[in-house]
Amino acid sequence: MAGSWAVWDSSKKLGAAEGAAPQAAPAKGAPSAAHYVAVDGGGSVQDYIDHLRSTTGGQMVGFSHDAKNEGNSVGRRLAQEIWVTDAPYNADPTGKADAAPAIKAAIDFAHANGIGTVRLNGRFRIDSTLVIPSGISLEGQGACYRYDNGNIFEGTWIRYRGPAASPAIRYGSVQTCRLSRLGIDCNAVAHTRAISIGSDNKPATKGLVFQDLLIFGAGTAVQWGDSSKRAPLEQCDEISFRDSTFHTCVNGFVIDATNAADFSVIERIGFDQLQGVAFKLITPGFMRISQCAAGLRYETSRMFEISGDGPDPVIIESCQSEGPAGKFLIYSATNDQGQIHLRGNVVNQPIEVTGVTRVLSVGNYINSTIALGGYVRFNSECDVWDGPLETPQVTVSNGARFRGFTPRDANGQNGRWLPAGLKIDRDPAAGGYEYNLCARAGILGFTFVSAAKYDKGQYILPTVDNGYAYKCIVGGKTSTEPAWPAVVGKAVSSGAARFQCVGAGALVKGTSPIEP
Repeated sequence: MAGSWAVWDSSKKLGAAEGAAPQAAPAKGAPSAAHYVAVDGGGSVQDYIDHLRSTTGGQMVGFSHDAKNEGNSVGRRLAQEIWVTDAPYNADPTGKADAAPAIKAAIDFAHANGIGTVRLNGRFRIDSTLVIPSGISLEGQGACYRYDNGNIFEGTWIRYRGPAASPAIRYGSVQTCRLSRLGIDCNAVAHTRAISIGSDNKPATKGLVFQDLLIFGAGTAVQWGDSSKRAPLEQCDEISFRDSTFHTCVNGFVIDATNAADFSVIERIGFDQLQGVAFKLITPGFMRISQCAAGLRYETSRMFEISGDGPDPVIIESCQSEGPAGKFLIYSATNDQGQIHLRGNVVNQPIEVTGVTRVLSVGNYINSTIALGGYVRFNSECDVWDGPLETPQVTVSNGARFRGFTPRDANGQNGRWLPAGLKIDRDPAAGGYEYNLCARAGILGFTFVSAAKYDKGQYILPTVDNGYAYKCIVGGKTSTEPAWPAVVGKAVSSGAARFQCVGAGALVKGTSPIEP
C-alpha cells in the first residue's frame, strides 16, 4: 500500500507497514530483521527517522542507517538482537506449547554468532531448563502479577513446568550475562529453583547481572552455589541482583559455595508472602545487601540466616522486615575473622546471634529484641531503641558482650530496659559530648523526689539503689520517700501518688569528661 505509514508490529520491532508484502523466512537459520519499511512510497529506516524529525522536530540522536550495517547504524543494532518468536525459532508466546526448544535454539544461534541479546515477548511455557552461555543477555518486556479470583500473569513470563529437581534457568561457569525484565513462574512446586548459579572454575562464574525480575512460587528463588556439587573452590562472585520481587516463595537466596559472593551486591529486592528465609547465607562472601524488605508470615520465617564460617564481612543496610512472626537475623557459626555490619535497618523482628563473631550495628531502628550468646561482640553506635517499655531488648549470656552508645538522653529513655554497656548521651549545656554508662541492665527511671508531682506512667528509681524500678500507677504529689518493696507487682504510696515495682532497675553511673 504505497504511501502508508510504518508501524510497530506485535514483537515491538520496527516492521513493514500495514498492507506490505510479508517477508520470506531467512536462510541458514538467521533471524529476520526488517531494515527497510514503506515510507511515502518506499525507503529505509533512516528515511522514516528523517520523516519523524521533519514532522515532529524530535531529537533522535545516535541513529544512522548504513547499507553495510556499520558503525552505530540501526541495521547494526537490529543485527545484535534475536526475538524468539521470529522465524525460524517461532517460540509459542501463548504458553500452550513447550517453548524451551525454540528459546534454546535462539540462544545457541546468538552465542555462536556473537549476538548479545535474546528477547522474549509473551508467556512461554518451558518443560526443561534453559542453560545460558557466556555473553548472553536474556531480556523480556516487563512482567507483573496480580490476584483477581485467581493468579493473573501479565507481560513477559517464563512458566517452568519441568522436573522439580532442575532449575528453570541455569548459569554454570559463565561470565558477562544479563537477565532482566521478565517473570519466572515455578507453579508453587516445592523444591523448585527459578535461577541456579554454579561454577566448576573452568572458568569462574563472574559478571552476572539480574534486574527487574518477578519470581513466583519457587521453592528457592535463587540457588547461588551448591555444596553438594561444588568444585574444591567454587567461585560465583561479582554478581548483582537489583529491583526485583519474589512472591510466594519458600526461600529467596540460598548462597552456598566455597567462594560464593565476593564483591557482589543485592539491592532493592522485595519478598511477599515469604514462607522460609529471604537470605540464607551458608557460605557468605564479601557482599552487600541493601534496601530489601520482607513480609514474614510464620515462626520459621527469617529475613537473614547466616550459618557459614567465612572470614569476609557481610554488609546489611537499609533493610526492613514486617509481619506477625519470624526473625530479622539468625546467626550461628564460629567465625573469629568475619564481621556482620548492620547499618540503617528497620528491625521489627528479633535478632539472635550465637557462636563466635563480631557485629557492628550503626544507625538502626530497633523495635524488637536482641539475644547474644557465645563469644559474640556486639557494638551499637547511634541505634534508636524503640521497643515496648519495661521489655528487655538485649540479653547477654555465655561470655557475649554488648557495647553501645545511644543519642537519646535519659529523658528519652524513661521506662526503657537498657542493656549493660550502653553509653547514654547527657547533652551538656557547655556543648560537646558527655555520657553516663549503664553498668547494670534494667529499666531506667528518674531518681525519686519528695514533695514532687508525678504523672501516671512515669518511672522512678529509689534514691538508694535496691536493684528495682517503679512505675507511677496513681498520679499525685509525693510526701516522704517510702520503704520500697523488692517484689515485682507490689505497690506502695507516697502522699497522693502510688508506685508499683515493675522489675530490675538500670544502674547508671559515672559521667565522662566532656568531649569536643
